[in-house]
Amino acid sequence: MKTIKCRCGKDIPVDDDVFDRLSDVTWRCGATAVFQEGSRNTASMPHFIIAVPPGFMPDHKDRDFHYCLRANLRLATRSQNAANSKKRSDNTTGYRGVSYSTPTKNWEYRLTKDGKTFRYRGFATARDAAIAYNKKAKEVNGEFAYQNEIA
Repeated sequence: MKTIKCRCGKDIPVDDDVFDRLSDVTWRCGATAVFQEGSRNTASMPHFIIAVPPGFMPDHKDRDFHYCLRANLRLATRSQNAANSKKRSDNTTGYRGVSYSTPTKNWEYRLTKDGKTFRYRGFATARDAAIAYNKKAKEVNGEFAYQNEIA
């Protein structure tokens, strides 16, 4: 394993066999690079590491786009990639997919897969809703399911 410096200053670990091919480019956060100065031609580092067929995209198993070892990358559909995304930065509950329902005065979870929404209400606490979310997310999204950390 070798590392390439991101423009933000963080190190991006990569496999030895792709280091030479990737090291002469300046990489930005999200592991993207501009290949023609002044243009919008960009490419992501994972596309250089794994073959990405049409209809798929690279997915970081651990959700850290600064960690580009081949073992951390896999092919995913857009829906699978979204299922594995982090909770939003404006999240106030501490749990992905969990919110408080003012009309019903209880907690609920919601997740979407391929346009179908799964929504369940009636939980007494956000923690209870998060536990149920984790179970449903695993059932619906399998290995791509985001799992909330339950305290």
